[in-house]
Amino acid sequence: SRQEDIPNPRSVRLSRKTTIAIYPNPIADRANILVSVAQQSTVEIILLDAYGRKVDNVLPRQEQSAGSRKYELQRNGLAAGWYVVGILIDEKWRYEKIILTQ
Repeated sequence: SRQEDIPNPRSVRLSRKTTIAIYPNPIADRANILVSVAQQSTVEIILLDAYGRKVDNVLPRQEQSAGSRKYELQRNGLAAGWYVVGILIDEKWRYEKIILTQ
């Protein structure tokens, strides 16, 4: 993905080997979730509401080969507000807050 395609990405370096980015944020209809890993890893992505309830299973648990992969988060009729994207990478959860706009 070219940098100019990413409006204001927020990239989080989790270690020397793992990075995630969610863009755009705030989200109108859909967002991209970029997961970069240095070696083959187990990845799962879920969406939680403000109360911690799972509202979407964005990516069922699967193996991702080394490198970067982009996954798409669809709004699917969810109400405006803030949500949390949970990303599991090799049995370790990471959480990022996102905002869905009206």
